[in-house]
Amino acid sequence: MSIIEYFSGRNIFIVSLFILNFSYSTYSVASPGDDDPRKYKKEYIWTLERLSRDKNVEVVSKVAQNPACPNDLLLLFSENTDDLIRLSVALNPNTPKELLRKLALDAPYFSVAVASNPSCPKELFDEFYASGSLDILCAMASNPICPKDYLSSLYENNNLKVCTGIASNPSCPEKLLELLSRSKVFNIRGAVASNPSTNKEILDKLSRDENVIVRLSVASNPNCPEKLLQKLSGDKSIEIHHAVASNINCPKKILNKFASYEDVNMQLSITRNPNCPETLLESLSVSGNNAVRSSVGANPNLHKNIMDALSKDKDFMVRAALARNPQCPEYLLEELSRDEAMEVRAAVASNGIQLKNFTAKELIESVIIKKSDK
Repeated sequence: MSIIEYFSGRNIFIVSLFILNFSYSTYSVASPGDDDPRKYKKEYIWTLERLSRDKNVEVVSKVAQNPACPNDLLLLFSENTDDLIRLSVALNPNTPKELLRKLALDAPYFSVAVASNPSCPKELFDEFYASGSLDILCAMASNPICPKDYLSSLYENNNLKVCTGIASNPSCPEKLLELLSRSKVFNIRGAVASNPSTNKEILDKLSRDENVIVRLSVASNPNCPEKLLQKLSGDKSIEIHHAVASNINCPKKILNKFASYEDVNMQLSITRNPNCPETLLESLSVSGNNAVRSSVGANPNLHKNIMDALSKDKDFMVRAALARNPQCPEYLLEELSRDEAMEVRAAVASNGIQLKNFTAKELIESVIIKKSDK
């Protein structure tokens, strides 16, 4: 059965949630770069191989989605009977193209995942586009390798969800971003505002938008200029102050001012910033608030001594946050991979996974919801 035939029959198991979160701390699958060698060290791969035999399917699915997962394991996972595990293989950016093609054609309900994958075989986009499935078109629209001709055609369809996907696409042409920034729909303007490829002129215009979600998206954009962040730090919305505090480009003067606040929400925001002062991270690592300690544990600039202490934290969510930290040492990942809490083991297995593509996130959520409903 072809993709077109399958979707024309409307036999789709995926529940389309399309929950948009414009904070840039949410999620895209990205392969580890040359400056991140730890993902390919034997010790970490051995840890992944052991976790691939975990009794909990969510832990195994994180292994299947991890860019460091060996190809032989990906092949085994692709033949697993569990939807969540196979879906994770389809979302993995390092899954071989031949395997992605097989998943898309042999199991058409995984086509949405393959269409959102930045390693999707380009020849599949023709058939994906012809399928007419809204889920697939949304996945294509947000995929950074989607051919620009298709992005233009999808824009002309004038569908809200598809246009939001295009607006969030880092490869979206500047002309399209300009057009989308003038949309009457705040979701679309918000997606443009959070897009790291949006130029400074558009960001400046959107920073004055009447909708707080749009301004919040500008403040969360990792390429938002310092001057604009300084201006937004005076916005009437406290949520925007929090977004500015989390932004890696936040001016040091503003960051130090926020660091003096005792408000828990501000502490959560500033500890998410990789440039958070070390002294503040150290003092908040013993906070009585579990969420604050979790935020500290996830900070990539955290000192190894603090990581050691947090790895033994009584709250499993703090240990899980540390396990997801891209700078968590090998010896701690190995230790945490044997944690009694499933959430901690799953976090170790997901170390290296970054989901910023909202379509990919929804796919995972929809399968988990499907499982919980059984």
